Amino acid sequence: MGITLKLEIFESNLPDYVLESEVLTESLLEKNKLINKYYKRPPKTWNEFYDTGKYILEEEEKINNNELYGYVALYSDNEIGMCSIYEYIYSNRLSKDDPFPNITSPNITKALEMLKTIKNDISSDKLFRFSIDEINSLSQNGNVLFFTSYFGCSSNPKYVASPLPGSSEGISASSLVGFNVGINFHLNYEKTKAAIEVTKFITSKEVQKKIVMEKGLLSGIYSLFDEKDDLPNLVQKMKSNVN
Repeated sequence: MGITLKLEIFESNLPDYVLESEVLTESLLEKNKLINKYYKRPPKTWNEFYDTGKYILEEEEKINNNELYGYVALYSDNEIGMCSIYEYIYSNRLSKDDPFPNITSPNITKALEMLKTIKNDISSDKLFRFSIDEINSLSQNGNVLFFTSYFGCSSNPKYVASPLPGSSEGISASSLVGFNVGINFHLNYEKTKAAIEVTKFITSKEVQKKIVMEKGLLSGIYSLFDEKDDLPNLVQKMKSNVN
């Protein structure tokens, strides 16, 4: 998904150019205060995710905190929900280098049973169908332990982001969403030339690095992530651990 398209100006038959100016990746957000309170870590596997969520919910119920939601997910009946299903299945492959698993394989059958257990025990049908806006709104008061959203879409300081869990440590998955910059096919030559200069500026390495540094977002220029000393720790973590 790196920005590799060379921009050229043609006298006639000008093509459209579409480049990614920003990349979003689905991630897990956890309430830092509760994770630290019970000496837990951001879960690396789905089994650990379930155990951590169930344990914290039960402990909070003991002190009458009955308003805590365990997990709010992005399995709504739309494109984002399909992305969540695909990445959950892919996160349950047996090895990091395995292709997309066969949906009828034993490990995926077991994984889907685990997803149902997660929904029944620490979430609900309703909480599994929330939109991104509904999730971000619900999490504002801090009454959600875990939720999934696209990295960079939630700025709530009560939560920290981490890669989605997988079948075992070192395995994860995430769908990528890009914001595109396009040039209108119907512009005249001079306007097209100006638009190309703007596009080249927006998608330049310098501007993309500024976006990463100041906004903490991911970029389509993967070579930026080789500059580890300059990048925010969280951005490094997300790039290096989404496998």
